[in-house]
Amino acid sequence: MFGNFKRSLDNKNRIIIPSKLRNDLGSVLYLTIGPDNILEIRDVKEFDIWKSKLLSTNLLNKNARMFSRMLLGNTHELEIDKQGRISVPEHFLVKTNITKEVTFVGVGNKVELWPTSGFEDFQKQFEDEGSIDDLASKLLKDGIEL
Repeated sequence: MFGNFKRSLDNKNRIIIPSKLRNDLGSVLYLTIGPDNILEIRDVKEFDIWKSKLLSTNLLNKNARMFSRMLLGNTHELEIDKQGRISVPEHFLVKTNITKEVTFVGVGNKVELWPTSGFEDFQKQFEDEGSIDDLASKLLKDGIEL
């Protein structure tokens, strides 16, 4: 999944999932408060893979237990209604500073749900010429190659 799509929450905290993403996600999805306080949306298959990875960590390690507890404890299973909407739990909106305008961002095997202003601020980091090149150089130093 890729691309970004702007939408608005209605007064019941429902949001229409863009059809391009909805086709990939299916009718049941999992919504998680992830790192950086960004909402993450996964389909059933990706959720099962992700959950298995979390649970395969050494749960004798306190940090692994805390991480699994935080992520899985902040995950909701949701069904897409006939109008292509999901209802976002109120505490998820508060935690992620989402008010009205949201942006869906496809990032491969999941979709992120950002407050639109937050995503715009994120994008501004890369407006300067060379900023993407700088990030690529840092990743290469960390041993990450594409």
